[in-house]
Amino acid sequence: MEKTDRKPYLIKVAFHKSDFEELEELLNEGYRIRGQPSSVTYGDSCGLVYVLELEESEHIINVKSVDLNEVDKWLGEGYKVKELFAKTATLTKKGEVKA
Repeated sequence: MEKTDRKPYLIKVAFHKSDFEELEELLNEGYRIRGQPSSVTYGDSCGLVYVLELEESEHIINVKSVDLNEVDKWLGEGYKVKELFAKTATLTKKGEVKA
């Protein structure tokens, strides 16, 4: 799945081995399982329903490394502190994932 085509949330129903393999691929591409899966029955088959969401890191649209004296300026522009070091800070800015 192209990164630009990814949705912030997905619902995945898994009945067969191939469904679980597809689920595993989605997890490897940055999705995570949100909450507990629910069981579902369709005819004689039993399966699980998963709600998936993109990891938070997928929503980061910009990263900056700035001098500690400049942090307040960037916080006012929507950045958040990710890491602090002796002289610098790593800041991230989040945005919407485009569908």
